Amino acid sequence: MIFRRILSVIGTALIFAYPFFVYFALKHFEPRAVAGFFVILLALRLGITTNDRLRAIRPVVLYGTIAGLLVLLAGFILNEQQVLKFYPVVVNMALLGIFGFTLIRPPSIIQLIAETMQPGLPPEAITYTRRVTVAWCLFFLVNGSIATLTACYGTMAEWLLYNGFISYLAIGAMFIGELLIRRRKMKLNAS
Repeated sequence: MIFRRILSVIGTALIFAYPFFVYFALKHFEPRAVAGFFVILLALRLGITTNDRLRAIRPVVLYGTIAGLLVLLAGFILNEQQVLKFYPVVVNMALLGIFGFTLIRPPSIIQLIAETMQPGLPPEAITYTRRVTVAWCLFFLVNGSIATLTACYGTMAEWLLYNGFISYLAIGAMFIGELLIRRRKMKLNAS
């Protein structure tokens, strides 16, 4: 169990460091080797993502990982640096698809996550979680579009700057912004 948890933490850290790893690894290794490393890492991650507390987001992890695996397999087969730059694009589009699908076939993914923390959400909370899911869909659309532009037209340094730094700041801003809005709504509802 501890070995599985350690592997999960290391794998997650490497996935988040993907842009940096790719940027620096491509200076010393061919694209096939870099892609192969991440194919193995993601395949291992598929095997160890079984935490019951994360049941609500398991489809997000599963489909996002499979989408990432496909682009990395293409990078491995083609041995093309350019293909590796599309990993963030594919992950954003997979997340957009997953989150968007839960808007069409409720409950929304944010509602599922919220219900793991607080079962039996009131109707106003369900409406709120749906709006948050829409906001994340818009975020993934914009973030994925910018990632596409950097992959197609940007230098490796520009791609790294956006996908390894700016996009993570944007994700953090989304989380913090939603948390502040949620706390404000909860205070207003309590009074």
